[in-house]
Amino acid sequence: MKKYLLVAAAIVTLSVLSLVPLARQARPLQSSNLTPRRAWERMMSAPITDIDLSSNGRCVAVSTSQSFVVFDSAGLELWRWDFTKDNRFAVAQKLAVSPKCDWVAFAGGPEYRYLWIVHQHGSRIPIKTEGTPLSVAISHTGTSVAIGTGAGSLALYSSEGKLQWNVNAGGGQLPVQEISFAVDDHAIMVSSYAHAIVSATGKPLSLGGAWGVGSMRAARDFKTFVTWGEPPHGPGIGQLSVLDGNGNVLWSKVSTDPRAIISPAGDLVVAQTNDNQNPSEEDGFEPQRLNLSKALRLFSKTGTVVRTFSAHGSPVAFSSDGRSFVLSDASGFVLLDLNETPLWNISKSGYPGFVSTPDFRSVVLTQNNLVEWYSFPN
Repeated sequence: MKKYLLVAAAIVTLSVLSLVPLARQARPLQSSNLTPRRAWERMMSAPITDIDLSSNGRCVAVSTSQSFVVFDSAGLELWRWDFTKDNRFAVAQKLAVSPKCDWVAFAGGPEYRYLWIVHQHGSRIPIKTEGTPLSVAISHTGTSVAIGTGAGSLALYSSEGKLQWNVNAGGGQLPVQEISFAVDDHAIMVSSYAHAIVSATGKPLSLGGAWGVGSMRAARDFKTFVTWGEPPHGPGIGQLSVLDGNGNVLWSKVSTDPRAIISPAGDLVVAQTNDNQNPSEEDGFEPQRLNLSKALRLFSKTGTVVRTFSAHGSPVAFSSDGRSFVLSDASGFVLLDLNETPLWNISKSGYPGFVSTPDFRSVVLTQNNLVEWYSFPN
């Protein structure tokens, strides 16, 4: 294992040395693309509860307290279900749409513990959940749906509602609040509050790293992860950690705002970290001392600082080629390359919903009742 880590470190070192030239060679977006084109917008009849973009960007599904609607990339309504007309008890808090846009899965909440699988031209299947449903995801093949609950369970169903397996992914006490499939569907990542990888056959692998209230992101091959957390009890300083595929911590950093992203190749991490990496206990438990100096930084897989950015905000996601990333700040969303050159920006503050295609050529934002689809020309 040590031999492999030494080889990996050598490869990462070479990658870091060549990183800036590679970023300069990356094909930049043309200047005309700096102004995004709002392709369409729709006003929903009730406040939006969730949104999901299909894995191939063909459509977006939007749920409200009354219905869900599936729109294509041109803004045309493909189909919908006004579920409260058929079932006045139904609730849609979490939503997922299949790659072909022909079926949707949605889940309720604490007082409505059901998962619904709804086909455009077929059946509508209600499934009673074990605990409060908190997360829903559909596989990239479109053949199965996973659901995580507040009881710590993760279950996999076929698209026709047949149970494939049900495991305890929360360690018996942690809720399964965020889940996502690997690109090839070989595993499912449980990223908040529990941190775990569950294979396609239902075998869980618990991961360590940062503890507390936080989340986790994975490289494309699910062999490198960045986790982060903050103390759940109030004052305190959070941290982020980078893990290998076996859950071993490669390195950790102190951060009072520890949200992070990892590149698809797993060789880069963007996170806001504190300048002081050796805080005292008093620093963490005296609120007036929490505003310690910090900066947004680009790290290599080994924890080396590749670049310190002047921009401030929360990193949202890396592009599919690993050469740019989206940053969210008070003014909206901006796409930056690794040299901090802005490639595009959307000046929209207070928009809680953000989904995009992996290359960021299509972005969907939501706020209250409003859905907006932005397109960026190739």
